[in-house]
Amino acid sequence: MDKLVLRTMKETITSVELLEKINELRKKEGERNKLKHNTLLRIIRDELCEQNILPTSEYREIAMPKGGYRKEKFYILTLRQALRILTKESKFVRGKVFEYIEFLENQNQMLRQALWNRQNSEWLQTRKQGKLARRNETDAIATLILYAKEQGSKNADKMYITYSKLVNNLVGINAGMRDIVSFETLINIGKLEDLFTKLIIDGMENKMYYKEIYKECKRIGNNFMAFLNADIKLLRA
Repeated sequence: MDKLVLRTMKETITSVELLEKINELRKKEGERNKLKHNTLLRIIRDELCEQNILPTSEYREIAMPKGGYRKEKFYILTLRQALRILTKESKFVRGKVFEYIEFLENQNQMLRQALWNRQNSEWLQTRKQGKLARRNETDAIATLILYAKEQGSKNADKMYITYSKLVNNLVGINAGMRDIVSFETLINIGKLEDLFTKLIIDGMENKMYYKEIYKECKRIGNNFMAFLNADIKLLRA
């Protein structure tokens, strides 16, 4: 699994890949002139070699129209180096490539976090405990679904998703990210799910309307996260 994470990380980009991205964006912008690979190689040399930042070079085989192959040089750039090559591109192309590089860097950061998580025994133990908290909450929601249907709910079966979204929103993550979150976020998820389990059970015991139970979970969940994120000076005021 760790090897899979490392293979998924993309910390470099070849001049060929950069060329494809630039020409793709030039076409979207309505620019008819395509950048040629030889031209891009020259730009890379001019921009980087003058500052003694020599990119790694490799060769690829290009099929010839009449048969056979020829070797063509290409560069392997770091993501930061790739951004320095865009000075002569339009504002639109620069902006979009910046967004693409930023996406790759954010993805790498999440994958590094996932790799650290898998290697950290304390994180793994906390994740295991979190799954138990999630199971308890799921059991409570299963009872809440029956409870809500008795009160006339037509969409009670969506409550699993509804309460999962609530927890994710409170800790600031998207669906499917629980295996790559930080240790602190993982702890907060477990605390929220324990809290919601108690609130759901308490709400049903007190004959609360099912929508009011959700509102109560949301209200107390927001207060809980506000308390965790509060400045220590505010707590002492």
